[in-house]
Amino acid sequence: MSNDNHQGTVDRRSYLAGSAVALSALSMGSGIAAAGDGKKNGNRDTADGSRTELTECTTITESGSYVLADDLETAPETACITVRASDVLIDGRGHSITGPNGQGVEGVGVLVQPPGEESISNVTVTNLTLERLRNGVVFDDVTDGVIEAVTSEMTTIAGTSFVLIDADRNALVDNDLERGGSGIYLIDANENVLVGNSTSNTFFPGLDLLESNGNVLIGNDVTGADGVGILLQRSDGNRLLQNTATLNAIGISLVGSNDNRLDLNAANENVAVGGGPGFHLSESDRNSGRGNTAEENPFGPISIGGAGNAIEVNGTVYTGDPATETVEAEADDDTVEEDLTEAKNEVLAFADANRP
Repeated sequence: MSNDNHQGTVDRRSYLAGSAVALSALSMGSGIAAAGDGKKNGNRDTADGSRTELTECTTITESGSYVLADDLETAPETACITVRASDVLIDGRGHSITGPNGQGVEGVGVLVQPPGEESISNVTVTNLTLERLRNGVVFDDVTDGVIEAVTSEMTTIAGTSFVLIDADRNALVDNDLERGGSGIYLIDANENVLVGNSTSNTFFPGLDLLESNGNVLIGNDVTGADGVGILLQRSDGNRLLQNTATLNAIGISLVGSNDNRLDLNAANENVAVGGGPGFHLSESDRNSGRGNTAEENPFGPISIGGAGNAIEVNGTVYTGDPATETVEAEADDDTVEEDLTEAKNEVLAFADANRP
């Protein structure tokens, strides 16, 4: 199972990275002016002061605040809004970006990608609906950005609502992602925080981390994935706190992932496509956790492959390979709750601070 998952992930990673580069070339070659040109792409919004209204798909090359004045539709095989500058706010005002003619073709809602070798920083995308696109929001080489209160519906089967590639220290907060391929996919993306996001009815994992380290996932809800709900592949030192994975094929899975911490997560009733265990570790070492629950999973609460693990599920700490050797839990639940509260406060403060 892990080899199949690995090959599929490598294929998807190569495709997504290639798509981002291709979309970059298409948007640069299309002759679209910077959104700072109000005559071409929008008008100054006097109600919002210095914010610029976007009335059509465009490329943003200047720092500033931009708001959608209407629903937008992207052309085939392009990004509707491409951002190539730091310190940018995109406020959808509840408007939508859709694929052309409502078809799920090769399109991206918002592509954030630097024009050169230096990273882009401090880009916020908020209050936006994305429909029938290959990818909703792509952060490629972006740091200290925010994606918040975005709804993504019906991406194509091979698509992903949010993709972060080589993107560090970003915050994804309170987004609602439904149907399509995957929910959130991190590739070589480190020290990001994902808080209060929900994904449902995807073909692939709701939350997928590949070679991504030091990320914090808090209070996310993943339901109805035909594969794994939350998947970490070759990803180390991440922390999962109070996430819920329900009605997936497997709840939470670590493959080749070490030194992660799992606390107060719930992986119940993972019965899709025949079902699996609530928690699954394969070739993963030194992972630990407290206060997790896993009930009514066809293949039990947890399966473990690896060394030095100690994960509490349903009041018992599982350490074995397979997970048959157990010891009673002794850690203080209050300590876990305090850590959770502190982490949540830090994440919310980060999101508030990183808005233009």
